[in-house]
Amino acid sequence: MGFVWIHRDPVKALASVVNLMGTLLWCRSDTPFTNFPLEVCTDANMAAGMLSQPITWIEEGRLPKERLCNVQYLDFVDDPLNVAAKIYDGLNLEMTEEARVAMLTYMEENPRTKRPAHRYSVGDGDAISAERAAFKEYQDYFDVPSEV
Repeated sequence: MGFVWIHRDPVKALASVVNLMGTLLWCRSDTPFTNFPLEVCTDANMAAGMLSQPITWIEEGRLPKERLCNVQYLDFVDDPLNVAAKIYDGLNLEMTEEARVAMLTYMEENPRTKRPAHRYSVGDGDAISAERAAFKEYQDYFDVPSEV
């Protein structure tokens, strides 16, 4: 058994999470973004610490590298079927022809172009630079490309 970790530019991912959480809170409150737990969940330095912790576990041998299947998000978006094959291979699973056909059928019936893009702001240049610095260790270790 293993763990599949899809790596995405953490600056863009954090902005998406903040937007999603803001939308969910807006649906339930007249005063979104005013509560401490939300700030903890959306703070770049806290998120960077959570993303960096597994690096320590890997380097110390507590998390065996061979049990981790690392996937780049942009690769998954560009070529989902080949990335799925990589995941199957990384987990020592056989991708049957039936599974491959089911994935192709799903992608044909549910293209990304059928739904609107999730739009949100990633912040200004100073905010992006500060977040980029916070996430440097994670991005360098897992070779995660910047999207913004």
